[in-house]
Amino acid sequence: MGLGLSKLQKEILILAHKNKGKYLSNREVLVKVYGFKPTVNINKARPGALVFDREAIGVKRYQAAYTSTVKSFNRLVARGLVSRHYYGIKLIPHGIKTVLK
Repeated sequence: MGLGLSKLQKEILILAHKNKGKYLSNREVLVKVYGFKPTVNINKARPGALVFDREAIGVKRYQAAYTSTVKSFNRLVARGLVSRHYYGIKLIPHGIKTVLK
């Protein structure tokens, strides 16, 4: 898997492939790649959603990881390896071929 992909982009493609056709959210990347510990949201608007204690993680560290993840998602979309949806990204055929190389 070459193509000048960053380490994070490669990890995201591998995670997306392991998801077997399901959406991969940026929150899942923050948990699986960066090791952030999520808590469960008790907010009535989005009950059960994964949220992070930014103070415990460190606001700057959280923002840097979040921004890197979103930019990587956008770059993978631009390369035609994934499709972007409200819930996250999903591998498309070209992306699957790239992961399997």
